[in-house]
Amino acid sequence: AKAMMLPIQNDTTKLFNPTYHYGYFLTPGLWISILGQLFLIFGTLTIGKELEKKEKLSGSIFLFILGKLIVYTIISVIYFEILFRIFFPAFQIPFDGNTSGAIILSVLFIISTILLGMLMPAVTGNRLDALKGCLLIGAPAFLLSGYTWPLEQMPILMSTIAKFIPLSAYLEGFRKIFQQNMQPEYIIPFAKILVTLVVLYFLLTYIFLRIRNNIIRKQLELSK
Repeated sequence: AKAMMLPIQNDTTKLFNPTYHYGYFLTPGLWISILGQLFLIFGTLTIGKELEKKEKLSGSIFLFILGKLIVYTIISVIYFEILFRIFFPAFQIPFDGNTSGAIILSVLFIISTILLGMLMPAVTGNRLDALKGCLLIGAPAFLLSGYTWPLEQMPILMSTIAKFIPLSAYLEGFRKIFQQNMQPEYIIPFAKILVTLVVLYFLLTYIFLRIRNNIIRKQLELSK
């Protein structure tokens, strides 16, 4: 009966996570998702307080955004260092991938996420509504990222929204490095997506801050 039911013997090999260890697969993704929400809040609070003063921003708006971005990017890199240097070894999660590729992708993820957080108060004009927007994006970001469920099998609207969330491109590229041990050239498509999001969110933040700055300037002129 065995020979009739299985005439051809199949030899299978389990790749990337042969032990099916759920912690190796899920835990890093959840950690990074939490960091992403933290970076969103960084971006929101860094300019939300400035806008609530109802004062005209002095100097160049471009330099204003860039200065805030550099400071919080440096702070956020420290968080990733703690994650990779302390948390991964402490929980015995293997990381055999290319370190340089992970660093480049992580920095792009940090910058794009902080800029998305900056965009929230630039659009809403106050920190409270901006934080609500961050929660609206950050809470379902992990579920929409494609990390546990393929984007191709999601409804078109949800998969389209997911493409504009930096976490989606980052987790897909990061998984190829840390789980599949691929070389940096395989993460180039995801790095390009994050670079595109950086440029898009920077331009949108600049435009909305410029508009809001002009509105505040006119209000101040009328009040005199």
